Amino acid sequence: PNNSYDVTGKPLLSWRVQILPWLGQDELYDQFKFDEPWDSPKNKALIAKMPEVFAIDGDLEKGQGKTHYRCFTQRGALLSPRYANAIKVTGTPLKKGPASPIPKTVLSSRQVTDGIANTILCVEATEPVEWTKPDDFAIPVKGKLPSFGLDPNQPFRVVTLSGVVHQIPREVPD
Repeated sequence: PNNSYDVTGKPLLSWRVQILPWLGQDELYDQFKFDEPWDSPKNKALIAKMPEVFAIDGDLEKGQGKTHYRCFTQRGALLSPRYANAIKVTGTPLKKGPASPIPKTVLSSRQVTDGIANTILCVEATEPVEWTKPDDFAIPVKGKLPSFGLDPNQPFRVVTLSGVVHQIPREVPD
């Protein structure tokens, strides 16, 4: 699942909301208004209910509903708007099960030419965002990469498309 978008292409809710059914969070998932943005009054009230799986090092106790887990969403990335499970494409939010409205533009593992074990899906970012907000990274063509990891002197974590978590040492060049 990807971020959701309205008919104009405006991002509504994060991919983190979209995966709630796969995390056993159906009750929380069903409380969202999928045709409204993350910061609408109804959806904003759910930020404080961030599941523990999105928390790092005590973030959940802070009660701010912010996470450091972010993906890459520019064109060509795995979570590109081109592959979004957008409301404009499906008519309804994506939910697991046999009747899931899978859009025709779903990215298949065959299209990942570097292999799913070698392709980063999600990264531990320095700057947290509200977990429901569709705010991810675009890798700059030129210039400095976004800041990764909680401590600039420690390795940071990434998740590959295969679902494996890796620690990336700081010595690895951009």
